[in-house]
Amino acid sequence: MDKKEHKGPVKNGNDVVDRHPDNPSKLETGVDLATFPETNPNPIVEADVHKRIHYMNPAARNLMPDLMIAGNGHPFLQHLESFFASISREGLRTIHKEVRIGDRYYRQNMHYIENCGHVRIYGFDITDKKEAELTLSRLLRERDSVFNAVMTPLFIVDVNSRVVMSNPAAVAFYGMDTRGMQAPATAERLSIRHLDGSMVSPEQLPSFRALQGEMVKNERHVVIHPAGRKIIVESSASPIYDGVQISGAVVALHEVTEREELLLDLEK
Repeated sequence: MDKKEHKGPVKNGNDVVDRHPDNPSKLETGVDLATFPETNPNPIVEADVHKRIHYMNPAARNLMPDLMIAGNGHPFLQHLESFFASISREGLRTIHKEVRIGDRYYRQNMHYIENCGHVRIYGFDITDKKEAELTLSRLLRERDSVFNAVMTPLFIVDVNSRVVMSNPAAVAFYGMDTRGMQAPATAERLSIRHLDGSMVSPEQLPSFRALQGEMVKNERHVVIHPAGRKIIVESSASPIYDGVQISGAVVALHEVTEREELLLDLEK
């Protein structure tokens, strides 16, 4: 730190000069940095536009003893420059950011103090929450990898019967990507019928019935493939639960055209 540029010592909560600069009644009430920040278990730092530190509470000094040394390069101050730019450009006075320091994650509430031009940064340890989010993200990636690698055609619909996921096998099976389409619209486009030739109504679709809580197993339908080929499909569907509520349904498809045609020949 350039001592010539720094105006005054870094404050601590025991100094009289350390009273809140943005508290107009600080002298009357005695509310100063000693009454809250000094006992706060979360780090609190006050810095100016040049990233010079004007205050660190005990928690900040314990958690980041290198902050004064690292200065501009410390990750706790990484959003300071952009915040000051937003203050000048957009008139912002408060923002929320996340930073990682070592193996810990912190949510930062950054507040601009008008009458001294400093920014006060309140840090809150969110490591447990962040690690849970990262674990969930990893599990979702692994789920998607497995979903896409499965050779069985699969698709997932949300509670509104909209196709939200369709694996490559399903895209190849149907000859088109049905993601974003409503299941009834897909059924109409594929001319899905019962084996007797009658149309399958939206309420009879395995995906719709699974959304009502039904487990549909090996139900056969006739599908007109986009290429014009008529195929017989065996569908199974199961509801997806989010706790106790149904949040969607997964449908698995299997072409059984050859098997069914063979059975018909045997019956003849």
